[in-house]
Order: sequence, then structure tokens, then C-alpha cells
Amino acid sequence: LSVGKLEDGSLLYKTRLPDSGTIWSTPIIVGKHLIVFGEGGKAFVVKLGEKEANIVATNDLGETILGSPAESGNALY
Repeated sequence: LSVGKLEDGSLLYKTRLPDSGTIWSTPIIVGKHLIVFGEGGKAFVVKLGEKEANIVATNDLGETILGSPAESGNALY
């Protein structure tokens, strides 16, 4: 996971998502958290900070994920 400045694209920091495999899905930002799914079925919730990111939750869904999640209201599909 690479995080950069919006103004000039310069790199702020990088964080490794362990055992994520290939990422096909489009990440979703909810507040200061990023939700991303790896092809191997792992879901990550990452708290984004100004100088670093911290993985706050990991969930193995046990299936291949090749699509992007969709949100509606308070639900994630």
C-alpha cells in the first residue's frame, strides 16, 4: 500500500498488507480507514495516518475475490 500527497504525488509512506496476494478490487475509504480485498480472500481494514498506516482488522473470507465491493448506506456488499 503506497500513500502519496494529493498536491504533487510525492510518496508519504508504504505499508505492506501481509498475505494479501494480488489486489484486483478498488479500495474503499470510510472516514480515516481504507478497506481493501486481496484476490486470495483476505479483507483488510487499514487506519490511514499522516505518517503511517496501521492494519486494524484482517478477515479471511475463504473465497477468491476478483470484484470490487459496493457500499450502500451502512452496508458493504
